[in-house]
Order: sequence, then structure tokens, then C-alpha cells
Amino acid sequence: MRQTARQFVENEIIPIIEKHSREATFRSIWFRNFGELGFFGANLHGYGCAGMSNVAYGLMTQELERGDSGLRSFVSVQGALVMYPILSYGSDAQKK
Repeated sequence: MRQTARQFVENEIIPIIEKHSREATFRSIWFRNFGELGFFGANLHGYGCAGMSNVAYGLMTQELERGDSGLRSFVSVQGALVMYPILSYGSDAQKK
């Protein structure tokens, strides 16, 4: 997963992130990319989450941070403040 994140950052983020930072924009395709790559809720188990160890998750987010701290925050918040509470306290319908 670290290598996947590294390649994504090198190919998709670094070449354009300065422009997006200056213009205060965010590419909506990144939502889909992060989901398809397994970045969202990557350290959670079940319901299609990657279920990686916390160490592997940290290495993956470190690579995202290398590209842009906002992207790392975006992925972390999605997992910790959105997906984890649903997984822990949500109904079966919400989890699906």
C-alpha cells in the first residue's frame, strides 16, 4: 500500500498540487481514486475496507502527506471521523 500511495502521489498529486493550492481547488476525481485505491478506512476491517495494520496505514498516509498535508488529512478524517463511527455504532444498513 505504501508503494501504491507513493506512485499515486508522484504521478497524480505532485505535478499539479501547487496549482490547486494556489487556486484553492480540489479535484473531485480524487474521491473516487482514494476509494478505489483502498485509502479510505484502510485500517478498518470489513465492509470492503483494506484492514491493514496501523503501521501500514501510517506509512500509506505518510506518502500522502509527502504530496500534500491536506490530502492526508482528508483521508484520515474520512476514516477516523466518518467511517469508524459508522462501523462501530451504525446500523447494518448504514455500514453497507
